[in-house]
Amino acid sequence: APLLSFMFQYGGVVSVDVVEASGSQTSRKDLLILRNLRDGVKKLRLLDIKVGQVTAQAGWQGKSRIRAAKQAVIDGHTNSQAEGFRLEGFDSPPAALLSAESMLDETAALKVGTSVKMLKRLNLQRMTAAQFISHFLDVHDASASSFAKRQSQQAAPAQRVAEAEAADAGDQTALLSQAETQEFVLISCIRQLAALVRACRAVPAPQQWIGSSVMLAFDSASRLPREALRREPEAVARVHIFDWGRSELNTPAMHERLEESVRLERQKYWGYYCGGGGKLFH
Repeated sequence: APLLSFMFQYGGVVSVDVVEASGSQTSRKDLLILRNLRDGVKKLRLLDIKVGQVTAQAGWQGKSRIRAAKQAVIDGHTNSQAEGFRLEGFDSPPAALLSAESMLDETAALKVGTSVKMLKRLNLQRMTAAQFISHFLDVHDASASSFAKRQSQQAAPAQRVAEAEAADAGDQTALLSQAETQEFVLISCIRQLAALVRACRAVPAPQQWIGSSVMLAFDSASRLPREALRREPEAVARVHIFDWGRSELNTPAMHERLEESVRLERQKYWGYYCGGGGKLFH
């Protein structure tokens, strides 16, 4: 199925002995083998985008009514309600976003009755696609800024050395410029999102993937060689689907055995997912 190409690279299942939390016993567990997303990457910039205007349903996959009600409040006050998806996580953000987040201090958190961590998360959740994609593509050199200098002073020595080596490595004229890198990454994401939306709409039975996510990622610390322009851009960025904690794989045979009301519910939530993915692509 076309959707399988958007899963993480899978190496099978391994059965291993795992030490329990108490430390006194071990138990045999089957673990999935998935490729580390950071394998071969200097600095993985990653967006975790939760898809669907509704991200929780009471009674579905163990979700309580209270937790579903809390989630509904979040849905209604974030970009889930506006565009059908919201940003839940941002790994390796650019200096511009980190600088803005540094202003979300304890005083600001107390004014809205929450923690700094939750305030920063709400800031991500309320971003529109135009806003977070702009930060995602931001690869300009901010090392001369006062904020970057403070961050560099606070960084571990090994990290500072690695960043300096990355900045000095190779013939810069043989590499794509920052603007070319941004364009190449964006084209890669657009093509893969288009293929994902097409694959979702071709699924033979509606799925119920409530609260699952789409991932956009690329190596923000590496500049590609100019010869990369001759290759397919899909290899530049990565688009995956993940987070199946409250999802179910539905087949045509299973769908036919469901009651009419349940079938309509599957169609509704699958419409939310496909609609959110389509808006993200748009």
